[in-house]
Amino acid sequence: MYPFTCCDVISDTRWCCTVVACVNIGDKLDAFLAFLYTVTEDCTGDKVIEAKVLLALTDFKSVLLLRVLQSAVKKLN
Repeated sequence: MYPFTCCDVISDTRWCCTVVACVNIGDKLDAFLAFLYTVTEDCTGDKVIEAKVLLALTDFKSVLLLRVLQSAVKKLN
């Protein structure tokens, strides 16, 4: 029959997207955090609340896990 099923292709596509997202976020994390800090200081309304929530969720553990995952993913590819 066929060497790959539809689910295999979808799984591969999701894995590739996860790898790309992980590497991109890890590479641009400093700029993203700087942007969030700028939004909390310069903007008003819902954008400030959303930026503060994202900053509150970004702690040392989450950044460390992102960096470990990023280095592991880069070694796999």
